[in-house]
Amino acid sequence: MLESFLAERIGKYYSNPTLTFVAAAISTSCKLPSLAYESATSDFFGRAEKREAEPVDMGHKGLYLFALFFSRFDPGNAYKEFLAHFLTTEARSRHCVLTGQHYSTAAELCLKYLHKQRHYPRTDDIGDGLLMAWALECLPSLLDQSRETEMLVRSARCMQFTSKVANLPAAESTAKAAIERYLSRCTKFVC
Repeated sequence: MLESFLAERIGKYYSNPTLTFVAAAISTSCKLPSLAYESATSDFFGRAEKREAEPVDMGHKGLYLFALFFSRFDPGNAYKEFLAHFLTTEARSRHCVLTGQHYSTAAELCLKYLHKQRHYPRTDDIGDGLLMAWALECLPSLLDQSRETEMLVRSARCMQFTSKVANLPAAESTAKAAIERYLSRCTKFVC
């Protein structure tokens, strides 16, 4: 019953690139950052959270994706693990299973967030830093599962990390290697 409920609503999440990123990132083994809800963490989540509550009150009747980040308690990742299994198992989620296209959308948004010319507010440096570290951690998994799309290939080829990434040299190196792996398997869109 719960799976039917989730399957009915996941399409609305996939219509929003930020929520697609969150769903795809939840399906990876990356540890979720813990963010303070009251702070203006970042536009990376801010706009999506507002969209999530639009036409059908998705925050109340949806997947509660943002509860995973703003929770004041640690549920032991049980809900994240349940969602990850649900979103990646076609027999459970049916037509809502995460596809290579969803991962491509998520990876592209991740690259935009990490790019030096990003247009995200920097009102909360702690939240921004947590999200940046999380985006760097998620990027390799997202790219490994992404399909080849012209937009993602272009974004990956033109990627120049924001200077804040230099504070995370190991994660930056891993992300750069993931970009190279992705580009090496892409043959359709050649410069």
